[in-house]
Amino acid sequence: MDVHKFPEWNSPRPLSNRPLCRFRGPFILSDDEFVQKVEWYFASLNGEATATGAEKRRPKRLAEYNYNFFPSVKMVGRVQYMSNAGIKVKRITTHDVGTYTVRVSLKVNGSSAVEETSAVLSLPDKPVLALGRLHARVSKHVYHDTDTDDFHVQLECGTIVNAGDDNFSVIWK
Repeated sequence: MDVHKFPEWNSPRPLSNRPLCRFRGPFILSDDEFVQKVEWYFASLNGEATATGAEKRRPKRLAEYNYNFFPSVKMVGRVQYMSNAGIKVKRITTHDVGTYTVRVSLKVNGSSAVEETSAVLSLPDKPVLALGRLHARVSKHVYHDTDTDDFHVQLECGTIVNAGDDNFSVIWK
């Protein structure tokens, strides 16, 4: 079996712009392999920072495919089976941030094997600002409009150290 790692899935706004996410199945079977069962698990991140990153909670079973698709009671109507061991999670909220794992049980030439891979659903960091605020100032550089041949003064507003989610705006007052 060829296993291709799930991509990391990063949502800037899971409550509004990203109502669902799809984890496409990464498995390609060879001719002598047969899928017995597919299970999906989820381990949330509890948000407590540690030296190695956020701590993970114990994985919980989301769903199982054993000739039929069986979501866990809490996930009925929120998860949907996709071909090749994929899964679609609907109505994403911040509680859905964490690690998703798919475990595939196989029969290979009469013996059993288990393959698994994981994906992380995460939220990007908020922008980090120098001194915590954006301070307006006149730029040292003048903007030249080549269409009108006019020169314009430019305003700047602080220094963004880490853009994090690049979907943000600045409102001038």
